[in-house]
Formats: sequence, C-alpha cells, structure tokens
Amino acid sequence: MSMNFLGRLAASGLPYETRDHGEIEHILILQAAQLVRADVPRQVGDAYEGSATVWELTPDGRTALALAARQKP
Repeated sequence: MSMNFLGRLAASGLPYETRDHGEIEHILILQAAQLVRADVPRQVGDAYEGSATVWELTPDGRTALALAARQKP
C-alpha cells in the first residue's frame, strides 16, 4: 500500500502536503525506509498536529518505484 502511495507522490507535484491521518502514516513508513524526504507533524494521542509535507523522493525511492514497475505483470 505504501508503494502505491509512493507512486502517487511521484506522479503528483512536489512538495505534497496533507493533513490526512492515513496518508501521514504512509509518509512515516516511506520516510523510515528512506524513500522520501519529508516533514511530519507531532502526534498527540491518535491525531497529528498540523500537516505533513513530502519534499522529494530520494534516489532509493525512485529506484524502488522502478523495480516495482518492472515486477508488475
């Protein structure tokens, strides 16, 4: 699922900003895998304070997308 989101990020214009909780969760996963460079707001309880901004896909992120595209039937 996060790889699909990474593909959506690549197709959208960056920077990409969101307040959506689910999207922020994907961004955190992609950031932990060093596939994107992003700023993520502080989490308070079950919510995030503010928005997350994805600034760029890293070279590893672009490579992961290319590999995923080659593996699709």
